[in-house]
Amino acid sequence: MFKSVWKDPVWASVIAAGITSVGSYFAGWWPAIIQFSGTAWEFLFASSVVPNWLTGLVGILAAPTVVFVLLAGWQIFHPAKSGRLVWLSYTEDSFFGLRWRWSYSSINQIQRLHTFCPHCDFQVFPEKASSWDAIDRIQFNCDSCHSNLGEFQDRYETLASKTERFIQQKIRNKTWADSVPSNSK
Repeated sequence: MFKSVWKDPVWASVIAAGITSVGSYFAGWWPAIIQFSGTAWEFLFASSVVPNWLTGLVGILAAPTVVFVLLAGWQIFHPAKSGRLVWLSYTEDSFFGLRWRWSYSSINQIQRLHTFCPHCDFQVFPEKASSWDAIDRIQFNCDSCHSNLGEFQDRYETLASKTERFIQQKIRNKTWADSVPSNSK
């Protein structure tokens, strides 16, 4: 019963107001709240050349303009850093005759680097190309279109490391935008 009442926004507000009122009473804040309310009431309706309530109304209406001007000034003197991170849309490219795709971690590190067939876009995995364990040689064959995608004199980890360094080089040199497909920009 109480959970259904608490989820209702109106009843939740009523309960929160009741808790606040009781807490204020026991904290001894009510005399200060009543005194402040009385002083504010007297100020709003005191006589002056311009009624104070009108001054308060103008101040309330002017507040959004002041906030807007402050935010605009902040944007001018402290430009958003998001413009510097546009390269995060660079998540695929071709290296070594293979299509590579990746994502970025929360600290903008390359992660989940995967290889795909450049012909049919089927994910491909490295296979040993040498029958001797002492020779590091891998090859990529597509199981979908049966293309032979090349043989490499490296382990897969070395090839992936080279690819990651090529990606980082393109980001540093700002040449990554030439490689982004038009639907990703």
